[in-house]
Amino acid sequence: MTVNGLGYLGLVTDRIDQWRAFAPLVLGLHTREDVRDPQAERLLLRADSWHHRLSVRSGPQSGLEYLGWQVRGAEQLQETTDRLESAGLTVTPAKPDELHDRAVIGMSHFTDPLGLRHEIFYGPTVSRGSFEPGRPMSGFRTGEQGLGHVVLAVPDAAEAAAFYGRTLGARLSDVLELRLPTPGGPLDIRARFLYLNSRQHSLAVMELPDPTYGLQHLMLEVDELDDVGAALDLCDSHDVPVSLSLGRHANDHMVSFYLKAPDGFEIEYGWGGLAVDPDDCDVVRHDRSSLWGHRRLVSGPAEILALLPGPAHATEGG
Repeated sequence: MTVNGLGYLGLVTDRIDQWRAFAPLVLGLHTREDVRDPQAERLLLRADSWHHRLSVRSGPQSGLEYLGWQVRGAEQLQETTDRLESAGLTVTPAKPDELHDRAVIGMSHFTDPLGLRHEIFYGPTVSRGSFEPGRPMSGFRTGEQGLGHVVLAVPDAAEAAAFYGRTLGARLSDVLELRLPTPGGPLDIRARFLYLNSRQHSLAVMELPDPTYGLQHLMLEVDELDDVGAALDLCDSHDVPVSLSLGRHANDHMVSFYLKAPDGFEIEYGWGGLAVDPDDCDVVRHDRSSLWGHRRLVSGPAEILALLPGPAHATEGG
């Protein structure tokens, strides 16, 4: 595998003011304004020593702007580019302003069949000093496992998994297939989970009924279980909708809950994810998504019910 993991994520939002408070107060991310382009209204969110892991840019319509996948260096970037082009994809080298924007040395990008932009990059900028969370907490589990994981809603999970295997070199860790009883009749859920490093999965693709194809949720993993509980309490005290109750997943053993971001997509906030051996991982099939918990509390897009009172925000650039 030449791609090492999920490095960063770019979002567009029409609720930038809510993100200014939500990201540090609830998630614990270090938030700073991008003073290099004040007119853009962009927040740079740090989860560790990297310059930033998430970019949230103000725009007229909310959505996923890009996904960044890390490789080790220029040689691996070329190898991945060659593989993408051999698969019939158009790969475009980054412009200097894009490299500056992402704070990386090298990057190329392509568009997948869903219309999502994927960026292959190397050489992230590491900021001086230790990571300072937006609220008291232990920190986030990143390092060689990358930012966390993303789940994409797709029309065909098997087809999408095969595509990301050919292009990103992602490997299948497990399959989820289950039938849920609903008032309208049985609902079939199909998902494929893919790994790029020792994180049990960095990418998952899931067939959902009548979905808006694209980002379904982003997972952030913290270093201590108490940080999950603290975030759950903050959601309760600030009327942030919780979509799935506290629970433990069957595949990666993550103890987590799901909350609604200001734009309505879900963020899984968890601890204790399973690590695998990337060179010795057998594919398994699961017939349930969770060992316990994860009860559905909110369905569909939801508003953040109260604008969170955030702390003073740094205005660092760079």
